[in-house]
Amino acid sequence: MKLDRFFCLSITILICSLTITGCETVDQQIAKQQIKQPIKLQLRFAENDTTTYKLISENARTVNFVGPLSKKASVKGGYTGAKVEMIFDQKITSIDENGDAIAVITLKELTYLSKVKDKLSLSFDIIKDKDRNAVMAKLIGQTYKIKISPDGKITKVIDAKNIKHILQSSPVAKYSAQTLFSKKAIQRRHGVSALENIEEPLQVGSTWSNIKTFPFGFIMGTKSYEKIYKLKEVKDSEAKKLAIVEMKAIPTLNVDEQNDQQMLIGTFQDMLDSTEKYTGYLEFDINSGKVQKYFEKMDSKWVMVDPDAKPENENPSAIRMGVIDYISIEKID
Repeated sequence: MKLDRFFCLSITILICSLTITGCETVDQQIAKQQIKQPIKLQLRFAENDTTTYKLISENARTVNFVGPLSKKASVKGGYTGAKVEMIFDQKITSIDENGDAIAVITLKELTYLSKVKDKLSLSFDIIKDKDRNAVMAKLIGQTYKIKISPDGKITKVIDAKNIKHILQSSPVAKYSAQTLFSKKAIQRRHGVSALENIEEPLQVGSTWSNIKTFPFGFIMGTKSYEKIYKLKEVKDSEAKKLAIVEMKAIPTLNVDEQNDQQMLIGTFQDMLDSTEKYTGYLEFDINSGKVQKYFEKMDSKWVMVDPDAKPENENPSAIRMGVIDYISIEKID
């Protein structure tokens, strides 16, 4: 009898151990299927389809002087850049034989803030009553066209001249509009670089990359980053099948940048310290072929300390510099 009890206990323990170590849960089985399942990350278009997006972007440089240097009247630093929030409709009007689409962009809401060395240059928010009759309010309802490919590239900007030149009465507003609706700004706003250079088919765990170069000015020169994207997972959410992509970037140098970097190191090696973070994230609905959420942010900082400062000086002269490049797009309808 005791032997039977011991035998039964042994069988029970064996079954439990197999359940823990050898059997898979439903979630584990689904995860394995996702890894093997080929995934296609491409924009899909349908004529007369309209999607509404909210965009947030910031492009700025900061220079701050520390220590005795900050007390000199001739030295002036601060924040120089612009922050933009925009809600727009994107309506597909035609699709060519290559799958590229012509889209009409209609501006619905706009918030714009720009500064030069901490001094306010222009502030506008269409939601505020005081701004509804401002010069920038003329931009609301204006349109322009883009040509967009399935891999997220803006291959052509069409009919943007009118919206760039609509604000002639105010030099500051005119400059802001021309900056907002330049070819480069439009491509940055509507392009999805996370979809570029993908070799089909993808699986969970697949990676791909592309290169982004930033001009950091006379002292720092230019710097390139390899943006490495990884398909982390695929998950079902209501009627959506979401591909989750994460991006981390690492510095990379071309020949010209290597020469610039060598000159920089030779000149400022005892003065310069830097930190940088460049990340991104994408939620892509595989069923509809539309971006749900997408952001990329580069945040780079440098500190240059006076090499002649005495060791006992606890507050030496220094220059703190920074560059922020941020863009976020979210589907809101």
